[in-house]
Amino acid sequence: MGSFLLPLLFFTFCSIFPRKLFRSRWALVAALAPGVLLLPYPIVGFAYLIFVTPLGNISVGGDWLPRIGASLIFAYLGAGLLALILNYRRLDDANQKRRIRVLVTGSLVGYTVLLPYAVAGAMRTSAQNSVGRVLYS
Repeated sequence: MGSFLLPLLFFTFCSIFPRKLFRSRWALVAALAPGVLLLPYPIVGFAYLIFVTPLGNISVGGDWLPRIGASLIFAYLGAGLLALILNYRRLDDANQKRRIRVLVTGSLVGYTVLLPYAVAGAMRTSAQNSVGRVLYS
């Protein structure tokens, strides 16, 4: 569940650090609404997988719902980095700008690890073929 909440929390943090990006609270709530509304799907799906069919796979909702969820996760990560960049451009203090540069650099380095996994998931490659072995290694 944390992997689905982390992008939402990252976007929320980036939109309020060091200054609020959204002037009104309803705009932030509207930006977070798609992720919050889609959050019950992985919780129910994992509970079903663990308690009802531990050795089966989930095919509820077809193939489109996991793709929407994964796209939403990466969209919130990108939107969080975009919010940091917009906050950076609004600042005048050199110390605050340095703090944001360190945060953006660390976030980019940290999220670079997810890139091969995202490419493999988008290509629908298996870990058993040659491309999958390279991307998942």
